[in-house]
Amino acid sequence: MSIVEEQSCSYMPDYPQKLCCYNNSKDDNCERTQLRLCPILSTKLLLLIKMMDPNVYIKYNRLQNELTKRFCKDLTLDPDWREISLKTVMDIGCGPGNTSTYWMDHFFPKIQKLIGVDIDPGMINLAKEKNTKKNIEYYVADIMKKESLQEWEGRIDRILSTYVFHRVGDQKMAFRNLFDLLRDTGVASIGFLVKGPFYFAFRDLLETNKWKPILDPTNMTYPEAMVKGYDLEFYRQLFEDIGFSVSCCEMRPVIFSYESDEECKNLLLSLHYLGEVSDELKEEYKEDIFQQFVKHSPRDSEGHPTHNAIILHAKLTKKKL
Repeated sequence: MSIVEEQSCSYMPDYPQKLCCYNNSKDDNCERTQLRLCPILSTKLLLLIKMMDPNVYIKYNRLQNELTKRFCKDLTLDPDWREISLKTVMDIGCGPGNTSTYWMDHFFPKIQKLIGVDIDPGMINLAKEKNTKKNIEYYVADIMKKESLQEWEGRIDRILSTYVFHRVGDQKMAFRNLFDLLRDTGVASIGFLVKGPFYFAFRDLLETNKWKPILDPTNMTYPEAMVKGYDLEFYRQLFEDIGFSVSCCEMRPVIFSYESDEECKNLLLSLHYLGEVSDELKEEYKEDIFQQFVKHSPRDSEGHPTHNAIILHAKLTKKKL
């Protein structure tokens, strides 16, 4: 696998100039996409999050592992992260804990205490089983629910969250809760998906005669930016309105090449809840969504499937009152 940044994404022409906004886009495809997703909002899709299978996720989701490693490597150049001994750090959306332990071992070994939180009890159970360390604690908590976070409010020195905030139903509320978790002058470094081909593939699969009667659209949470057309300036203003000092807020195209079709198919299988798909149909689902996926994220020059995504990276500091 390889990751190449700062390239134009095939399904978003001229991305560096246009950033990511669907609204008033020069690209008719973007406008049509927004219109096709809007009816889904009436089902409150953005407010419904179904749990992924933790064992499938940890087995196949190398994409997030690789992107998280790249994200953390960049943080080692940041003085606010280089020396974080005696700091309490929170990993929001820690999943099964494999990336938490990796970046702690390889990038930030001086952390005094790491608190990993995730909405999914299955993920936390797997984290406690497979990725325990004396200075790591795992808890079930929901960044959308303030009451589940109260014991840590105002106590966290640093927050790291990679590829989680596109899965929440109300980003504004989630970022406010993130703000409340930090101590004064505490720092949050976050990265989340703004746009990705998997969501287009799932949308197209929902429109086929074969899968429309089977798939439940409420099992998918589309990125809020993708549905509502949020651009970079929207996020910068949102962060500042909440009370953050924004030292970095940028959108980066990422192109990730898979080693084989099968690796890509397995990744697609791990990305969301598939409770309505019977075991007998899982292989068919995997093949069909892969065929939709490669329409939106073409193969590289060597014929490998790719994952073209747009990621927002932000570094946010809680202003001292």
